Amino acid sequence: TSGWMDESHPDTAIAHHLSAGILGVKPTKPGYSAFDVKPQPTREVRWAKGLVPTPHGPISVSWEMTDEGLKLDLTVPKGTRADVMLPPGGKLTVDGKPGTVFPLEAGVHQIEVRGLTADMFADPTDLRTEEEKALNPVPRASSSHEAGGWAIAHICSAASVEADKKGYSSQPSTSDVAEEWLEFDLGAETTLGSIVLLPRGDVPGAGFPRDFKVQLANNPGEFSTVATYADCQPPDEQGLKVNLYTVIGYPSVRYVRITVTRLGPPPRDEPGGYRLQFSRVRLLRP
Repeated sequence: TSGWMDESHPDTAIAHHLSAGILGVKPTKPGYSAFDVKPQPTREVRWAKGLVPTPHGPISVSWEMTDEGLKLDLTVPKGTRADVMLPPGGKLTVDGKPGTVFPLEAGVHQIEVRGLTADMFADPTDLRTEEEKALNPVPRASSSHEAGGWAIAHICSAASVEADKKGYSSQPSTSDVAEEWLEFDLGAETTLGSIVLLPRGDVPGAGFPRDFKVQLANNPGEFSTVATYADCQPPDEQGLKVNLYTVIGYPSVRYVRITVTRLGPPPRDEPGGYRLQFSRVRLLRP
């Protein structure tokens, strides 16, 4: 609730935050003749339903996160149209048919998108910075290039960009099919919320792994896989976030391992030299 200003009138004070923020309905033209619907799951809110009154009649929205993705029931009043905004990457059906038909005209619509995960949605209720949530594990690696600003010790450094601390780089390989791994020891069992893999910023895409697994353990060597990526495309500067939340909450773990079996493309100044490279890896509390 931080930053929501005056909440002393429960009948009206947070109504806009609930309808626009959580339910996801925001007008884009006067009188809601056109509006956006952007569901906003959070760590604690996995479903929402409600009515938003308009001069054209109520907009009815009901959404829920499931193990498969997100389901949305939407009533668009006569004389209006809706743009539904969902993260890309899932398999979308609208009224039982595959594909997209946005914007949606008046009527009752059922939308389902499979393949979405909770980490695809930013959580507006969490106002902490990554630096405030970051843990400080002890890292080790299958190999490490310790020169030119690269070092295993830099991988969890606090600053995201420092001229003298480029990040982590493995030793070179002559092929992208090669195994490299990174392992992080938290020192004791710790509740872990997410892992963020940040690419190097100077050469977009270089060194970011294509095929890899994220694994967790409480005892050395006893790892369980929690996420698998195949032909992963390099993320933007925000990085790839692996959300660890499940239906039973966040895991308590000591060790985190990233096992890579296919490396990303080499940098321009090293053609034919394949490496595993990150500017930083963040291990974050929930």
